[in-house]
Amino acid sequence: GADDNASGVAMMLECARVLAKQKPERSIIFAAFSAEEEGLLGSKYFVEHAPVDKARIKAMVNFDMVGRLDSILHIEGTGTAQQFDSLITTSQSREPFQIERSPGGYGPSDQSSFYAEKIPVLFFHTSIHEQYHTPFDDWQLINFEGEAQIADFASKLILKLAASNQDVTYISTGSAIDMSRSGMKVTLGIMPDHASGGKGLKISAVSPGKAAEKAGLQKGDIITNIQGEKVDGIESYMQQMNKCTKGQIILIDILRNNEKKIITVAL
Repeated sequence: GADDNASGVAMMLECARVLAKQKPERSIIFAAFSAEEEGLLGSKYFVEHAPVDKARIKAMVNFDMVGRLDSILHIEGTGTAQQFDSLITTSQSREPFQIERSPGGYGPSDQSSFYAEKIPVLFFHTSIHEQYHTPFDDWQLINFEGEAQIADFASKLILKLAASNQDVTYISTGSAIDMSRSGMKVTLGIMPDHASGGKGLKISAVSPGKAAEKAGLQKGDIITNIQGEKVDGIESYMQQMNKCTKGQIILIDILRNNEKKIITVAL
């Protein structure tokens, strides 16, 4: 689709155009990965067959769905390196958007393949929408001006990262579980909002005929607990779901219009 992920390819190419004119201390590798939806296959292969010694890869910046800027740019992985928070802050000037930071390194995109190898990562996105994974994710809905603004900011950040003569200090933010979209043993049949902001996991859409719909889960519900375990975002949600098995009956705590409910779900 145009946003998922032609927008990320366009962002990478624009950053390459801008950064090719610079002469940073570090080398910069530009790569586009295929088969992300099948289990991060392209990025996993790249990490396993890197064109340079893997130990020389100091950081990875991932662009996946960056074409629908409203007012917030979401950057995940800010806690995966000691320097990232200050790097983001010093790279900001007068960007016409807010930046929402999330520290976790694992998520359903290609940065997870690198973070699993203890490489610090940053994952840029502008969140999920109703056209996600549908034929309606078309170019007319892309915010071209917004994407250009993100590209300008990202290029400045990458240049600062590549110009630094200091090593980037890796930090562990969670367990190395399979975070690919197809890697879960069982699924609810929901479209998660990856930018839920640590207050649970918001449901962006519910797939017809799947476990979530049959149980009565709705778009806008916020999952806060699965089987007695707290859910505060996509990473903890997938950790809890990976403990479940097909045919199991589970209890899910949700917030619906600020009202707490407990939903019984048959997987």
